[in-house]
Amino acid sequence: MNYKDSLFDTYLGILCLKKSDPTLESLTQIIRAHLSRIPFENISKLYRMKKYSLKAVPDFELYLDGISRYHFGGTCYANNYYLNQLLINLGYEVRLCGADMNNPDVHVINIVTLNDREYLVDVGYAAPFLNPVPLYLDDSYEIVHGADRYMFYPSFPYHNISSQSQCK
Repeated sequence: MNYKDSLFDTYLGILCLKKSDPTLESLTQIIRAHLSRIPFENISKLYRMKKYSLKAVPDFELYLDGISRYHFGGTCYANNYYLNQLLINLGYEVRLCGADMNNPDVHVINIVTLNDREYLVDVGYAAPFLNPVPLYLDDSYEIVHGADRYMFYPSFPYHNISSQSQCK
């Protein structure tokens, strides 16, 4: 989709960020700003269903308006989709991918490639993925947040995700 640059400026304003070159440091800042300012929630989905009979991801303007006016966010579908669009606008190489939890494609994530390295970026799971998660692992990667522990394990041999994933 092609969106107006003004919508991306609004999005960056919500995140309290300015445009920057695609780097790992900038990506980390974007993720942290997104997770701290745009919640993972489904109240907005229920509100839009009742008010607009909307059962799909809201359009970009409605999504941003909900964040600005009501402090809404969204589920993985809205949050990760619009983050994907923002990252593309900023020059990142990024793919929106279906992800499995208990069933195939019940979640979406972003895979960002920087310097020939792939990172999982997920702002739509209510999990503490505050940094891009490296997917080129030699050893396990652990995120501890309170009593919760998230483990990522390498797949041997490491294969580029793009050849295996169901990216959209």
